[in-house]
Amino acid sequence: MLKDISHFTEKSQSNSDNLIPVIKSEEEIAKIRESAGIVRDLLLQLHKVVKPGVNERDIATFCENYIILRNATPFLKTENIFPYAVNISRNNVAFHGIPQNQQLVEGDIVTVDVVLEKDGWFGDGAWTYSVGKCSAEADNLINFSRDIVTKCISSIERSGDLSSIVSVIDDECRQRHFRVLDEGAGHGIGRELHEDPEILFGSEARSIPLRRGMVFTIEPVFTNCTKSLSFALDGTAYVPEGFLTSQFEHMVAVVDGGLEILTDRKALFK
Repeated sequence: MLKDISHFTEKSQSNSDNLIPVIKSEEEIAKIRESAGIVRDLLLQLHKVVKPGVNERDIATFCENYIILRNATPFLKTENIFPYAVNISRNNVAFHGIPQNQQLVEGDIVTVDVVLEKDGWFGDGAWTYSVGKCSAEADNLINFSRDIVTKCISSIERSGDLSSIVSVIDDECRQRHFRVLDEGAGHGIGRELHEDPEILFGSEARSIPLRRGMVFTIEPVFTNCTKSLSFALDGTAYVPEGFLTSQFEHMVAVVDGGLEILTDRKALFK
């Protein structure tokens, strides 16, 4: 998400500095786990769908139908927040990409961001896919952005504080010559799509100690571009053409056994 997400959904539970988490019971986390599981399963299915020659809007339709088939609601489209059930961000598009009436081309990379609601509880997740055979630079960026989210979650578990991800991201980006987009942020999730706390990935991040019952997203977006992010009138965020962006987003719950990654089958850090 972008730091300013007021145009998506208002937070019903808020505080002055966006740091106090909304705590869930075990029963509530079980409900969120169902929604997150649908997101995970859909993102896995998309490995079979995202291919050269496939139209972006056909991918969006597949996602919408899958969500409905699983007795969930494609929230963005249903609430008239967005014209399609998912965001599709291709190559240099970083956030909030609107599915285009265009076919994917060999060598593209595509991020699909899924938001759904089931029985009043939200699921949210994103993966980046390679379209056929990609350049080494594209593959490196995708692998980097996928692996670093796992490292961030492991760091959070060890430190007990969400702010520990900043040093992980800084160190890894410095070594690999990629950059995190500071305009992005994670967030609490549950009854609302965007709840407190807001989780920043740049230097301005603040200490947010873990508490049992927290559920949140970790979703940094990375690029091989050093130039500033730009915004179209429709809200799409992008880096200059010729550069790439990649994102993996996971939902995480703080449970008795450690951190459970709700959108990953390898679920529990201990």
